[in-house]
This record gives sequence, structure tokens and C-alpha cells, in this order.
Amino acid sequence: MAQQSEILDFSGLFKLDVLLHLDIVTYSFYEVGQTKFFAFTSDKEFVLIYITPQMERMEKNYDWDFLDNPIHCMCFEPSGTWVIIVSDQKVLLVPFLPLFIPQNAFDQKWSLSRVTVLPLGNVLNPTSLTCWLTKESENILIIGSKTGTIIFYSLESQNIVGECRVQGEITDLQICYDDSLDLLTLLISISKSQQCKLVLEHRSFGYNWLQQTRAQNDKDKRDGFMSYIKQLSKDKITFFIQGGSKDDNKSQTVEYVLKPTEYLPLFRKGSNNWALTAQYVNGRHFLTAFELNEGTLILESPEEDTPSRTLRPYIKKDGLYVQGLWSQRIIYLIRKNEVEVHSSSFSVIQGEALLGAKRESSELWNAELIGDVRRAHLMSVKDPPAMTGGWREPTFMCDLQVPRFNLEPCFIVTNQGAYILNTVSEASEWLVGLITRGGAGAEQSCAALGAPLPALLRAAADLLLSRGKLAPAHYLYSLHQSQPDGWVARLGVFGRIRDLAEYKNTGNIGSLGDAAVTVKLLAMLLNMETSNEWQGFDSDIKLTILSQVELLELCSFAASVGLWDVVPVFSIQRGYPYILLYALKSRNDMCRGAIDCLLKQRCLVPLLLEQNGQWLFDYIVDKRNELDTNILKCLCLWLNPLQEQLRPLMRDLNQGITSIYTARLQQLITTFVHIACVIESRNLCPDIHLEITQSAETWKNQFTPKRALSCGLAHWAVVDDGNAKIMMTHTPVNTELIGRVIDVACGRHHTLVLTENGIYAAGDNSFGQLGVGARWAGGAGDAAASAGTLRHVRAALAAPGAALAAGHYHSAAIDVGGRLYMWGWGVHGQLCLGTIDDEWSPKLVTKFQGRKVLSVGCGACHTVVLMKNGEVWACGAGVFGQIGQGNRNKASVPLRVPIPDTVVAIAVGYFHNVALTSRGAVWAWGGSPQQVRAAAARRCADSPAAPPAPAPAPDLHLVPCLVDISNVRGHVVQISAGWHHSCILDNAGTMYTWGLNFDGQLGSGDRKQIQIPTEVKIRTDTQPDTVKNSGNKTPDVEYKSLKTNALMACGGDFTVYIDDDGRIYATGNTHIQLNNEKEKSNNRVIMMKTTKRVIKIPTRGNNKFLFQPIDRIDIMFPFDVDDTRRNPIETKFNPLTRMNDFKKESWADDIIMVLKQWVNEENFKGNLNMAAKFAYHNKVYAQCLRFLLENLKTEPQCDHIFVTHTPMENDESRNGVTNEKGIENKDALKRVINDVMTKRIKEVSMSILNEEPYPLIDPLAYKALPCCCTELNYCKMGTYPKATVNISDCDISKKAAQVIDRCISMFPVDTELWEECFRLSKDFYLDNDLSISDLEVVLRKYMEQNATTMASAIMYSNDCAQYSKILSPKFYLNMCSQVLDTWG
Repeated sequence: MAQQSEILDFSGLFKLDVLLHLDIVTYSFYEVGQTKFFAFTSDKEFVLIYITPQMERMEKNYDWDFLDNPIHCMCFEPSGTWVIIVSDQKVLLVPFLPLFIPQNAFDQKWSLSRVTVLPLGNVLNPTSLTCWLTKESENILIIGSKTGTIIFYSLESQNIVGECRVQGEITDLQICYDDSLDLLTLLISISKSQQCKLVLEHRSFGYNWLQQTRAQNDKDKRDGFMSYIKQLSKDKITFFIQGGSKDDNKSQTVEYVLKPTEYLPLFRKGSNNWALTAQYVNGRHFLTAFELNEGTLILESPEEDTPSRTLRPYIKKDGLYVQGLWSQRIIYLIRKNEVEVHSSSFSVIQGEALLGAKRESSELWNAELIGDVRRAHLMSVKDPPAMTGGWREPTFMCDLQVPRFNLEPCFIVTNQGAYILNTVSEASEWLVGLITRGGAGAEQSCAALGAPLPALLRAAADLLLSRGKLAPAHYLYSLHQSQPDGWVARLGVFGRIRDLAEYKNTGNIGSLGDAAVTVKLLAMLLNMETSNEWQGFDSDIKLTILSQVELLELCSFAASVGLWDVVPVFSIQRGYPYILLYALKSRNDMCRGAIDCLLKQRCLVPLLLEQNGQWLFDYIVDKRNELDTNILKCLCLWLNPLQEQLRPLMRDLNQGITSIYTARLQQLITTFVHIACVIESRNLCPDIHLEITQSAETWKNQFTPKRALSCGLAHWAVVDDGNAKIMMTHTPVNTELIGRVIDVACGRHHTLVLTENGIYAAGDNSFGQLGVGARWAGGAGDAAASAGTLRHVRAALAAPGAALAAGHYHSAAIDVGGRLYMWGWGVHGQLCLGTIDDEWSPKLVTKFQGRKVLSVGCGACHTVVLMKNGEVWACGAGVFGQIGQGNRNKASVPLRVPIPDTVVAIAVGYFHNVALTSRGAVWAWGGSPQQVRAAAARRCADSPAAPPAPAPAPDLHLVPCLVDISNVRGHVVQISAGWHHSCILDNAGTMYTWGLNFDGQLGSGDRKQIQIPTEVKIRTDTQPDTVKNSGNKTPDVEYKSLKTNALMACGGDFTVYIDDDGRIYATGNTHIQLNNEKEKSNNRVIMMKTTKRVIKIPTRGNNKFLFQPIDRIDIMFPFDVDDTRRNPIETKFNPLTRMNDFKKESWADDIIMVLKQWVNEENFKGNLNMAAKFAYHNKVYAQCLRFLLENLKTEPQCDHIFVTHTPMENDESRNGVTNEKGIENKDALKRVINDVMTKRIKEVSMSILNEEPYPLIDPLAYKALPCCCTELNYCKMGTYPKATVNISDCDISKKAAQVIDRCISMFPVDTELWEECFRLSKDFYLDNDLSISDLEVVLRKYMEQNATTMASAIMYSNDCAQYSKILSPKFYLNMCSQVLDTWG
């Protein structure tokens, strides 16, 4: 009866199958691959069993005459075709395979249908038999007997070809191989625990026992054999004579090679009670030696002097063990009437690695056997299938992606039967089942079988998840202790959308990867759309780590299903506004929500010119008559070509500069005019206004080219002659769109660019530091990014900007009038506004009104301001002395810094500041946290024990202190401050640096801290091994007269320097990635234990800590081939800046007068009133009258709400009746969305689980998604358009007369013009059958006012008779009378 272990329950894994019930006398077992051959005999039966690789069993009971042919021993021929039996004085070959598979072709060396009898001779009491297939393919039977004689019998020659002897009764014979099948050794078991061995073949040496035996018996061949022996090395001779197995004092000769020798290696000399078994496991041949009393199990090889492995399972000390078999994961211990299964992992002895805690028992399972055990064999098992095809959703156990392994079965023979100990199921599947059931000792069970626990935990979680058991699955996966991406992907594959959307990574394993974040966000979008819930976004999700491909997909999905509040999160707020345009373009149509989303983003307008927005222009023009007036007005303001951010292009267009951008601007103007025409047609502006009024500009924006340099935490920027380039981040600068650049400022993760068209910003906007009127969450730590598209800052500056400054999370600007503006992070009061609030757009600092600010600098959380009179003011955090007040307090209102001299320049670092006075002195105050702690530690170490002193003086860093500039040869002209270091530049362009130097930012050639400004050397690009400023020194008098144009700036932990020739040099942590990739392998990388910061430590002599050339200004900004000279930007009057401007009756005339040089009559084709205005302002007066008259016949357009997929309210809904059809339709649309997005989530999740690249999506997938937004939510209350009431005109002739009257009064007095106008009027009245009397009234009016012109226009026209139809003779007489009176 099978019994389970007292600790671990493996009863569900192992089973003992009965192969045969029989009183077994002799047997033989043989394997060829996965095919197994069995032969059993009793006193009366001869049974043959054949098992195929597919585990199909076939059995034959062979009719045998035991009286005439007693079976003493037997074995299988090497091919398995015959069973070889040793009987009395003969050898019998019984066909085996032909009995079971007769259809196969076999070697017909012996009979395939009957028993072949071969003569043997007299062999006394044979006990064992094995077959040796020599290298020459000769079949040699090796027969052992009770007398100790070993007979070698050749089946081919049917003769005994060799013989040897051992002392004792031979109980078993086994042939052992080495792994290369080179050495064949006969293992001879004499008793239960005594063995001898005989080397049969050593094929690489050409050794064969039979040949050497024959040679020794042949006197003629003895000399040749001795010559062969002499050629062998000493080691090989020792190997053949089995050194250590004979008496060391006895002289050894080659004769010992040909005789069986005792086999007891030195490492087993401590005991002589060993049971040996030849085994073949996992492609290796070895001997398993099992010590029957102590339980030690040794794996060894006949040709090696040391064991390959030693195990010690826990056994019973009762002396009943018979044999031990080893496999990779388990050990079979065979007892007299029992079999035990032990864990190989739990049997590791001390000195070798242990898996888990040390256990008191290694036994896993045991079973009782019927009868006394004769012998056991380890059976081969089919290799488990390799994991192919990647991860797949499990339906059954076989679908699980686990490292599968099989446990080798054990074949056991007793005197009453044969058994096979096997497993019920595949071991890894059983372990997964145990884990999913929460079985006791699941973890120890995995350890017992040497199974990879993490992989099994993952598989168990997969199985539970497929059954809908989320909580236990998540628990198992959390035990797996791997990246959370796998769990996120599994939720996506199994369609747990809500759980995926709500998932939060609470562990400390790691953050989500890009694809996992995308999957989670897709689930959030789907959950929001289908459940109408807005949950926001998890603060742990760092959207800035996503690539543009992933952001584009998220934005496109959000746009396709109508989540318009979310669309900007994935595009605008990530610094890639073009993604929003692409997402809108990928839709089938643009609904009201899409247009509303578009109109909220002013920054998209320049992109339409950069990315070719003709598709959007075409859409607007095509749909303009369907859009309601409110949308059209918003579109008109949005596309207004006179807005601030389009001024550079309007300047180029006005100047006649041709470019792709001006061509697209022309398209924008055309679209804008089309929109304006539709608006005007619905809200008529009948009067023609003759002129526009524009207030005079106080300030003229004059561009002055200059060179500038700025450094941030890890990026830097340079400006030269209106061009700019931002390095170490992806922020393109297109001066054709934003204008020529004046200044630039780099913050921690954001960049400000000052152009002739105002301020532009890009990067992180977590605290509103971009100044665009809003803030949005960005990345934290390493996830933060300074990349992005430049956006125009709508700053209400009183004058053009002059300078910028950027800090950690706040920004500043100065205009040419000396006014200071600040915005961004303000919690420490660093905005100088007297508050601690964050500001999302530039605010004027009223503290300095009436005074002129010269420059400003922003630190980590403080601001320093330099006034024109040389005063220095500071505000913000003061914990490290940043504001220089002698204390650590913060201030939200600027406080004056006590510097006695007039200051001409300031430099603001992260926690410290530097000031340059008019006398050339340099002052510094504040300090980085590291420097403050180091200074305090030095004071404590240097101060001896003394009585308490009076009140201590404040720390030096809390107040401004003079900097020792004794090393500076010339006079200081520039200063700069970084994170922990500072720089100054003298008049000759020589740089001096001091401060912390852990990253080599000082350029001193090492990483040592420098206390005072010290000159640094700069490597030139032409002579890499030389440096600038080296060699003979210039005399001091001449040196002080030099003047430099060089620039330098300090970044976070790097420094950039530009010399007079425009060569750019850098040192520190940032530039290493640019210039020294080839030397990476020479660097040593360490991680700080406290901060986890990775530091690169270069090897000596590689100049890593010197300034090195990285670029040149003339290469960075190549020469302009066109040599275009652009005029300064002139502010044009913009008649449309807000919605209230449409209430002005002159707005239509204003835009025509401003834009008339870029539009034509074709643009006004849909609005005759606008066409008339355009004709008038272009002095085509007759055309103006014609358009106005034709417009009288045009019916006013009716306004309506623009919706594309939202059904309007009907009578039933107004009465409270539910529109069931509409609800059903919306539910159907949501099902479509759910199907498409769930499929995509599963696709991306599968790529995560299979570690494949991010799968690209077909853009057509977005078009298959219906938009489910509620379009009426995007109509503001009170703005629903009202239908225009069309009042029928009972007498259009009076209106025509009024139009003619108004036009003639506006038009110049000209005979030809009047003649044409009156002719057009006459034709209009006649063609439309109007009352002529109304026209006569107008004609009579102007005849009275100007009879001469009137008479010339009518009476002296080309065909005076044409007026006969409308003018009476009386009118002519009156006109003649008026003319004569005029003539006197």
C-alpha cells in the first residue's frame, strides 16, 4: 500500500503500477530510445512485453519448453530484435521485435520467425548475461557463473573467444560507459556489496580486451603489444592497471589490465558496503554508488578519481536497503519490500548549496512491494515539450507556460512481480495545481523537486485568473516578486478591464514599463467610456516615459471614442501637440466635441503651418455652412492670421518672403475669410465702414542680434544671431515660425526662449512654469523630461521682452522697460509677489514698480534681482542662506541683500548666489546642502574642547562674503553658478572654477573639490593632448587690456564654455555621453548607497575631467544661403481678439481692410455682402453696388446646432418619454468600442508577456470606433442658436433704392462711375420688375445735388434711349432745367 510523507503530501503525484504478476526467476530489461523491452520467466512461463514510445503496451506469452531448454539467464541483443538466452550448453536467440511489429524490416542475421540455437559448450551454473557490441560491430556475450568464471562468447563465430575469473559467485554483470562512449568497462558484482571491473575497450587508444588477450597468448604478437604499452604515458598505464586497487608494494605489470580488479576508489574506502548501478540520465553515463548502511549516494565515473556529486538522503538505519538510483530531481531508494522516493534537493550534504532551510527528512513518498526486490532500473522518459509559440491564454493545464520537466520512472523487479513507479501527471502541472489549491507545503514541494518557484507561481496565477479568481491570483503573482508589467499584461489578456484601470503598483519591485503603462491607460479610457466614469489618472503613472508612438495611440483612441477631456493629456501636456492633430485626422468625422477640443488649443495653429494642415482647412471650408455660429466665431478667433503667434509669418508674408510656411499661411487666410463670410451672412453687417482705427504702439520691437548661453539641470541651449539650439533634449527651434531668438533660459526640466515675437516655453509644467495659463502633472525624478514643442506664452508684457531666467520650477522675464514678471512654483515665496501661490501665467512684480530691474536669476526655490542702481534683492527659501539675510527664514517679499558696493552682475545657482561689483570684487552667499554639512563637520572636527563661548556668529554662508580671487590675473567680466559649483571669466577669456567637483564639472582634470577660483585648462579640438591658456604667459599690462567675447555657463553637474572663435567646450557629467562613447568600457560605474545615484568614474589619464570640444557655432548654425534680411515685426491691428468683437458692426470691414492684399473676390463667393465690402475697399465701386443689389435677393441663412451623432430632442423626449431606440443604439456603439479596445489591450498585453516589440496598430482601427461623446455638453448654456426669422419683404424696390442711395453717397463723384451705377440699377429694377418710382426718387435726389454729373451720366451716355423705359419725359425736362440752372 502506498504511503505519503509525514511532512509533504506527494500522494497525488506518484503512483505504483503493476507491470506483471509472476513468480519471476529470470528477467531482462532493455531500452532503445523511448522504446522499452521486457522479458520475464518463471518456472512455467516466458512473458515478453513491448512498450512503444507512445506508452502503448503489447504482451506475448511465449510457448517455451523449460524441461529441454531451461533458462539460466538472458539479455537483449543490442538492436532489440532478439532475446538471447543461455541454456544448457547452448545459446538461444528468440525473435522479439518481429513478434510485435512484423511489418518492420529487420537484420536477418538470425532467424526472425523461430528460435536460433547456437552451441556454447559446458558453462557451469551461468548466473548473469550481458551483450558487448564492440567497435568492430562484433556481438560478444559475456556470461558470468557461480564459479566466478567469465566467458566471452562471439555470436558471429559461435565460439568462446575469451575467459577470465574472479573470486566468488558472480551475481550481476553491467557494462558502464563514459559520456563520450569511449571507455567501456565491465562492472562485475560478486556479492551484495563487492564489485570488480574490467576495461573492455578504450576506443580512442585502440584498446580492446579481446585483442590484447589474443595478442598475449600469441608469442608472435607479444613484442608489438609491449611496444604499444611503452608508447603510452605513465598516466594511461596507471589508468589501465587501476592504481590504488592493488597492493602498492607489489610491482605492477600490464597483466593487471587483462584481469578483473577490485573496484573501490579511494573516496569510497571508508565503507565496503556499496551497491553500484550503471545509469544513463540526461545524456550522461555514470555509476551510482549507494552505501547501504549510512545512505550516502555518490555519482562517479570509472575514469575519474573524484566523485561528481555526493548526496545523503535521510534513511532508516535498519539495513534493509538494497539499491539506490539517482535522477536529477529525485532519488529512488530500494528496500527489501519497499520503494522510497527522496528529494535530491533535500539530500544535499553540508558544503554544497542548500535550497531553502535544512529539513529533517528528504523522503517524499513510499510504497510497499509484494515480494523481495531483486533489482531496480531507472527508465528513460521523453523530454518535455519546449515552450514554443510564446505565452498564451490558458484553458487547460497543458496551455500553461511553465518550464516543464519529467521525473524518470523506476522499474522494479521482485520475486513475485514487476512494477513501474511513475507520476500521475506532469510534475510541473501537479505543482501548479497544488499551488492553486492552496495545498500545504506547496513552496517546499517545489523546492523538493527543484522546480522554479517563480515560474510556477506565475502559471498558478494565470490558471486562477482564467477561472475568474482575481484576488488569489494577484496574491500568488505578488509572491513571485517580479516586475508589475506581467500582472498588468495578464489583466489585459484576461479582459479584466476595470481591475486593470484601477490597478495601482503598491510594491517596491519596480515601476511599470512603457507598454504596461499604455495598457493600463487604454483600460482606463475604455472604462471611462463604457461606464461614463471620470477617475482621473493614477499619480504613480509617469506619462512622460511613454514614447511618441504610445502617446499617439492613446490620444487616437481617446479621440476616436470622444473622451475629449483626456485627449490633451496625451498630446499637449506631454509636449507633442502634433499628436492631437494626428488623432483628429485619424477619425472618420469631426464632431462638436472634437472641434471644441481643437479650439481650446491655440498652440496647434502654428503646427498647422508646420505639419501641413490643409486637411483641416479643407474640412472647415467644406463644413462651414453646417457649423453653428458659435463654433464659427470660435474658429474665426482660433485661425485668425493676425494673432500674436503668427506675427513672424505675417511679417514674412508682408515682406514677400516665399517659404512653405507663408504658402500655408495663405491657405489659412483663405479659410479664415470663408468662415468670416458665413458668420457675416448670419449676422449681417450691411453698413460699409470706411476706415479702421488703431492705437499707436508705444514700444517698437527692434531685434538686436547677440550670442547667449544657458544651462539647466541636464540640458543647455545656445543663441547666436537670432538662431537657437537646445541640446541634450528634443526641443526643436524653428525661427521661421517663432521669430528670431533674443535670449534663452534653461530650468530643471523646462526651457524658455525669448524671441522678437515674445516668449516661448517647452518642457515640464507641473507648477505652471511654462506660463501658458495652465498646469499639468509631469514626471517626477528620472521620469521628468525637458523635451517638447515650444509654445507661445500669452504674456501681457507692457513692453517687448529683454531677458529671461528659469529656476527649478519657476520662471522670470524682464521687459525693455525694466519691469519684472514671474510665474510658476511659489510655495516658498520665490515669485516676489508677496504670496506663496503658484502662478500659471506671467505676473507683474509690483514691488519694483517705478524702478528698473537690470537682471534676474532663479535658483531651486529662491530668486535674486539686480536693480539698475546696483542693489540686490532676494526672496524665497533661505534655509541654506540663499537670500543672504543672516538667517534661515524664507521671504515672499524681496529683501535687500547687504552688499556694500554697487553690483553690476549676479549669478544664481541652485542654493547659492554670486555677485560681481563695479570694483571687480566677487561676493557669494548661500551653499548647497552638501557644502553646508561638510563645513559644519569641519568646524566640529577642528574646534578643541573649550568652555562655552558667547553667542556664535552666524554661519558664513548665510551672509554675503568676499570670494578670494587672488588667482585671477585680469578683471572679472562674467560670473555663473551651478548646482554645487561656480565659474568666473576674466577679460582675456580665461575661466576660473571652484566648488564641488564630484562629476568633474570644474574641468580641473580630477574630481577634487576646489575652495577658491582656480584657472582651468581647456583641450582644443585641433590638438587633443594640448590645452588652451598654456605656454608662455602674457605680460600683466597687456593681459589686462584684452577683451573677450567668450561665454560660459554652469549646469547641474556640468559646465559649458564658448571661446572667442565660437568653439564650444564642455566638462562634467552631461558632455561625457556626447564625446566619449568609445571610452565607455574604460569607466567604472558605482552607485551611491544612500541616494542611489549612479556615478561614472573614469580611469586615469583619459582626460575625462577636462574641458573638451563638442561643437562649433559656425557648424551648429550654418550660413544662410538666401541671406534673407527680415524686417522687424510690426504689430498689425487685430479686429478679432475675443467673442465680443463680433458685436462691432465694423469687424467685417476691418478684417477685409487688413487682409485685402492676400485675398481675392473668389474668397467671398458665398457672401455677396462681404464681396461688396471687398470690392468697395478695393475701389471697384460698381462691382460693390452690383453685389449689394444681388444680395437683396438672398435669403438670410438659418442658424442651427451642429451635431454629427447626437440625436436632437424630439417631442416625445420633451414630454418625458424615453427614446429607447437611442439608448439601444448607444449601447451598441459601446459594445463596438469595447470589442475593438479590448482586442487591442490583449494584443499589447501579449507582446509584454512574450517580450516582443511594441505592436504597431493599423490606423484604420481608429476609424472603426464610433464617437460616443454627448455633443450638447459642448454647447455653453445660453448659446443655443436661434433660428433666424425670415420676414418677407413686401417692397424690395425700396430697399434697392436705399442701397443705391447709400452707395452713390459713398462713391466718388464721377460721370463714368455714376453712369455704370445707374445702368446697373436700371437693369436690376427692370429684371426684377420693381417699382420704378423708388428709383426715380434716388435719381431725382442726385439730380438736384449734382445735375451736371447726373446729366453727363444719363443724357450723354452711350445709349441714352436705354433709360426711356424707366424715366418719364417730365423727369428729362426737370433734369434739363436743373442743368440749365446750373449753367446759369
